[in-house]
Amino acid sequence: MASKPWTKPPSCLLKVNVNAATDQINIKIGLGFVLRDSLGAFVVARILPVFNLYNPNEAEAIGVREALKWLKALQYDNIHVEMDCLHVAKNIHHQHLISSFDLILHDIRELAKSFTNVSFLFAKRSLNRVAHLLAREAPIQEWRDVVSTSARQSSGSMASKPWTKLPSCLLKVNVDAATDQINGKKCLGFVLRDSLGAFVVARILPVFNLYKPNEAEAIGVREALKWLKALQYDNIHVEIDCLQVAKNIHHQHLISSFDLILHDIRELAKSFTNVSFLFAKQSLNRVAQLLARKAPIQV
Repeated sequence: MASKPWTKPPSCLLKVNVNAATDQINIKIGLGFVLRDSLGAFVVARILPVFNLYNPNEAEAIGVREALKWLKALQYDNIHVEMDCLHVAKNIHHQHLISSFDLILHDIRELAKSFTNVSFLFAKRSLNRVAHLLAREAPIQEWRDVVSTSARQSSGSMASKPWTKLPSCLLKVNVDAATDQINGKKCLGFVLRDSLGAFVVARILPVFNLYKPNEAEAIGVREALKWLKALQYDNIHVEIDCLQVAKNIHHQHLISSFDLILHDIRELAKSFTNVSFLFAKQSLNRVAQLLARKAPIQV
């Protein structure tokens, strides 16, 4: 149970980092899960709201339980679970059934039997940073930003406007790209929300080539559509903070490599019943920006 820096798991294993945050105002907790492979590369992430308040140890234990349910549903196996709550990590194998906390730990032990190999590790919060950002900063503070800002009326779909909720049949994916000059790659961040603004799933994707900024943003949109198509999501609003991509996405030029990427996007868009492309200022595309810019480069 000793604290140690974030380390890559052995080649046959995956590691999920788990964190929980409390939102007293809205009477809920936010859970953040980040799954990485044995190279330390991001696989997928998720934020899950739970509409009840628990004490801190119970909230962290619920995070571990829900992360295991999620990974089981995705059919992942051979997992290291890393958390920043020492009380959960130390007591997870204790067989007491006295309190509600003990009952949550019992659920975790039962779920662990579904995996070939699962272990539970403690890490300081500073070493559990991405899951901490997802659970604590993004779902709570950004949601307050969304609901406290009235929507602007705009005559064109390319106009910048605050993040707004959607009609009930639609989903919104926010997309951003970041450059890692040292490692010669781009990192793409995708965040999918439902019509209530609740987080559904997120992903970070490294692209091992350097492109011009506009090309990188266009590649982000293309790869987000591929991802959503593979997950069988439909009726999508794609929100990006690159105005040149948003303005030119329907133009039929085939002159440059940028135009060819836009052509790929138009072809992929045909796979969806309804897809639209919206522009948002970078400050209003914040979670996708965090995933693409902060997490893959610094962690």
